[in-house]
Amino acid sequence: MSERFSENLKIARACAGITQSELAALVNTTKSTISLYETGKREPDILKLKALAKALNVSCDALVGLAPLPDNEICKFISEYGIKRVKAYIDALKKLE
Repeated sequence: MSERFSENLKIARACAGITQSELAALVNTTKSTISLYETGKREPDILKLKALAKALNVSCDALVGLAPLPDNEICKFISEYGIKRVKAYIDALKKLE
């Protein structure tokens, strides 16, 4: 599996606007398994990879880094700055409201 898989999975999930728990339910696994995928401590088998791609509306190639993720502004922002920085930015904006 590509080194980019865990980061691409986080980005694709964020772009889909779903939680780890919601993704887990969609692909018939547990939240902890999704967390392990996103931290790079575990990799899915091919059937689970296909289920993840379908649930996130991306290709398997995009998840493993062989093709780009969908080209939208939020995904570009997350890809460029990373999910942690984007979350911190959103939290800071919420405090300003």
